[in-house]
Amino acid sequence: FGDTPFAFDKIERKGLLTGRLALSKGIFFASIDSGYDFYTNTYRDITVKVRLSQEKTWSLEGFATYDPEYRHMQDAIGKLEFIPSDNCLVRIGARYSFLKEALDRIESHVAFEVSDAWKLEWTVVYGGATKSKGSYILKGDVAIARDMHCRELRLSYSYTLNQVWLEYRIKAFPYDSIKMGFGEEGVLF
Repeated sequence: FGDTPFAFDKIERKGLLTGRLALSKGIFFASIDSGYDFYTNTYRDITVKVRLSQEKTWSLEGFATYDPEYRHMQDAIGKLEFIPSDNCLVRIGARYSFLKEALDRIESHVAFEVSDAWKLEWTVVYGGATKSKGSYILKGDVAIARDMHCRELRLSYSYTLNQVWLEYRIKAFPYDSIKMGFGEEGVLF
């Protein structure tokens, strides 16, 4: 009947063979995976993952990627998630690029539930130094949110865009919301 119109059904010529070796014991998990495409005669990156986690209290993860075609390390990523209580969450992550020989990205997110209905959030994403820009902040947001059971009202400030946003969201539709903002351009929708 011809080719499918859906992107997920797209026919690609591959002869891919992949493998993964994983070990899990208590709070420790580790895996290594890679593959080889017989059609293109290329190796897939070798990825090593290590995770330590204690129930829902904390987790520490590390990822490293090695390119066997060019025989060099690509990047390493470290993540820490700490949940000391039901009303507090702290996430910190960093990526080191072996190609740039620099710390490429640092991300942090902190969320506090001040009461049953009010929540404070802080998110900062720092981009590593480049020749044209130097070090810079990619994202810097502070927000206060009011939880109204199946709805949420959120007031946020974006440092990088210098904008204030008021957002109303129905939780059944998490990616759709009604937003109104103010910035240097005036009123934003």
